[in-house]
Amino acid sequence: GIAFNSDKTGGVVDSWKTFFDGARDQFDGRVMVHDYQLTTIGNALKYFGYSFNSTDPAELADAERLLIEVKPHFFAISSDYQPAMRSGDAWLTMCWTGDGKQLNSDIPEIAYVLGREGGEIWSDYYAIPKGAPHREAAYALINHMLDPEVNAREVMAHGYPVADSRTNELLPEEILNDPILYPAQELLDALEFGAAATLTDPNRAELMARFKSA
Repeated sequence: GIAFNSDKTGGVVDSWKTFFDGARDQFDGRVMVHDYQLTTIGNALKYFGYSFNSTDPAELADAERLLIEVKPHFFAISSDYQPAMRSGDAWLTMCWTGDGKQLNSDIPEIAYVLGREGGEIWSDYYAIPKGAPHREAAYALINHMLDPEVNAREVMAHGYPVADSRTNELLPEEILNDPILYPAQELLDALEFGAAATLTDPNRAELMARFKSA
């Protein structure tokens, strides 16, 4: 989604159209994008109404043109955006949910929203490496962490939402009603999981390299 400092932006920035157009105008020099092709290219594609996962050459060309046109107006290309947002050097950034919640909790004028056009939805998972020497212990740890009572305490600590209804039953209402952690369904419906083929697509990798070196 988008994290924005409302004291600086003068209002809500809840679309990728406003994000990129504003970077060239009223937010010149104050906008950050990720150093990560999946989201930076994906959200540039959403500016045009294309799929976040597009690998269509013509659509990627539009995204590349947009990114290169706007690049001189960016504050930085970095996935480590919290320091600049906290200092006020950046006013807007592409942002993952957990970072958005941390920023908002510490600095209430920094809000976090999902772009109206869509974007990425993602999940973290526990995994056991192939050939792990203590597999039974690993399964025991995962089972412990996913126990609803333990998981609820973990949510309270890290601030990320979970999809387990048993855990959600144990969470306080202020978390369950937090629009950062649990956005409106219509906003979630517009999101796409990043596809493995998208993440490893050589054309998108080359586009990102040209963008960064332009």
